[in-house]
Amino acid sequence: VEKLKRGSDAEASALGAALGDYGYFYAANVEGLSAEYIRSLYAYSGRCHALPAAVKHKYRQRGGTGVYSGPDIGQPELQYEAEGAAARVCGWDYSRARFSLG
Repeated sequence: VEKLKRGSDAEASALGAALGDYGYFYAANVEGLSAEYIRSLYAYSGRCHALPAAVKHKYRQRGGTGVYSGPDIGQPELQYEAEGAAARVCGWDYSRARFSLG
């Protein structure tokens, strides 16, 4: 993070590649994010997951706005394996370009 703050092109490229190739990145020991802020993110996530299934269904990945998947709405997360048990995870995907509660 410090290298990004100083404008390191190599670090910015590595971060861009992680997002482009994998869709996410993990940052540890980021001093700019307070414990209070991180707690607020978990609280917000909890409120999103606690929404009624009827509300989440409106935002389903397949046939909706494309941002929610979960067995609670009959749309389990897509599996990477051809065989095996259906995924039990529930997930909200966020994209500034696609996501709006409006």
